[in-house]
Amino acid sequence: MRRLLSRLFALCLLVALPAFAADLAAYRKLRLATVEVRFKEGWAEQHRNVKPEEVAKLREELSRLAREAFARVMIRGGRFEIVDAGGPGVLELHAVLQDFDLYAPEVNDAAVRRNYVFTAGEATLVAELRDAQAGS
Repeated sequence: MRRLLSRLFALCLLVALPAFAADLAAYRKLRLATVEVRFKEGWAEQHRNVKPEEVAKLREELSRLAREAFARVMIRGGRFEIVDAGGPGVLELHAVLQDFDLYAPEVNDAAVRRNYVFTAGEATLVAELRDAQAGS
């Protein structure tokens, strides 16, 4: 699943970025903000077998995977250098995975279970690119 999610994040950026290429020409550095993950309303109630600490771990893992995929796409061809701080000529990427719905989450449980699903889940990716110095 990690590989699939990573590829999906990368694909989203590859599709969206060319439309903004002219506007991004002045930027050579990119700061990746933490990717926020928001589960679909009522998700926890539907998956009561998933402990709160497992949800937190899943949220952290998804955020990390998204940041790694974004970094991979953005540094392709030497277009951007990834930096940790804002400043002149730095573009900042803010992203939210909202309404995240994982249909059959893996849980750490001694019981043997099998979950079969046609799709792994769904989410909406909302990403904003901002000038890191100006904040807009």
